[in-house]
Amino acid sequence: MMPNWTSKKLGDVVTTHNGAWGVEDNSGTAVLRSTNFNSNGTISWDQVAYRSIPQNKVVSLGLKPNDILIEKSGGSPAQPVGRVVFFEKKQKDNIIYGNFISKFQVKDSEIVPKYLFYYLHHFYKSGDINKYQSQTTGIRNLQLKDYLNIAVPKFAKSAQEMIVERLDAIRKSQELCDTQIQKTEELFESTRETIYSSCPKWEFKKINEIATVVMGQSPKGETYNTTGDGLPLINGPVEFGIDQLSETHITKYTNRPTKVCQKGDLILCVRGSTTGRTNIAVCEACIGRGVASIRVKGRFIQSLLNYYFASKRDYLFSIGSGSTFPNINLDQIVSLKIATPPDVVQQRIVEKLDAILESKKMLIMQKDLLKELFDSVLYKSMNGEIDN
Repeated sequence: MMPNWTSKKLGDVVTTHNGAWGVEDNSGTAVLRSTNFNSNGTISWDQVAYRSIPQNKVVSLGLKPNDILIEKSGGSPAQPVGRVVFFEKKQKDNIIYGNFISKFQVKDSEIVPKYLFYYLHHFYKSGDINKYQSQTTGIRNLQLKDYLNIAVPKFAKSAQEMIVERLDAIRKSQELCDTQIQKTEELFESTRETIYSSCPKWEFKKINEIATVVMGQSPKGETYNTTGDGLPLINGPVEFGIDQLSETHITKYTNRPTKVCQKGDLILCVRGSTTGRTNIAVCEACIGRGVASIRVKGRFIQSLLNYYFASKRDYLFSIGSGSTFPNINLDQIVSLKIATPPDVVQQRIVEKLDAILESKKMLIMQKDLLKELFDSVLYKSMNGEIDN
């Protein structure tokens, strides 16, 4: 337990300021909205709105370092209102906040502003925020008057600073990990492009010359089940993992399979807004009409084929016929041309790209562990379970 455990009402330690809105004006004042709130409490600077705001409001509402912003209207059925973000440092231009947001400024000299932010972030993540919600016409509203009565643990100031230091250190590690993941993705793309651009003499063949393509066919709905009777069913992106080369996962089965893929086949979405997405079949499965399976034949390496199709996602979507419901057909798939380097070169290419993806996989695992660490330290800190 932390020493000097006391608490104060939130409304006793902050002043509250409501935001403003105005007509769209690309040369106006930058206005943060709840869409700029990241779930981890940071601010997204993408798609900041610019509005015509009276100068007196720009001055009075201008954000300063250590300000805390709270979302008071918005949310969704799965996302309560009440998310908070922390304004770290003064930007070059004046920035204010919208009318669905309020600003907290700490007025108690014994409360460290970023500690308060982390506490409110913890309060939201804990689910306690749900007690302070009201809903009208599908929009959630924060009952701000009641929210300002919540108790904020008032640890010794040195303890607050220690909590902030620990959580900030984890945050910096998370940011570094995100940067490394992004650089790994960029390295993968540049390596793939360099490989093909540097070897123009390789023979190009149509997909049907080096692979077998099977278009899916959905079984009847009454054959679906979740008891494991029959083969797993891959109907589309519902069964897909996050990345282009993730493995599919099992959500349902069919006891009367129609078209079947094998474990390790490339699964390609051929219908709808996800046309061009790919995954790898985790096992033998029935494939529905929303996907096709692609399996190499002869000496061509499956992984190289997978990398090729993963790089063609945008192109495949662009050639899909139908403006409201795009789809690609068998002829369009098999007529695609792919470079066919010698066997030994194929192997070297795959090994190089596999190594980069393995590095990315390890970084993603590290990112997940850092998130678990942050959540654990945040919870324990705000419950007085971490000593000096």
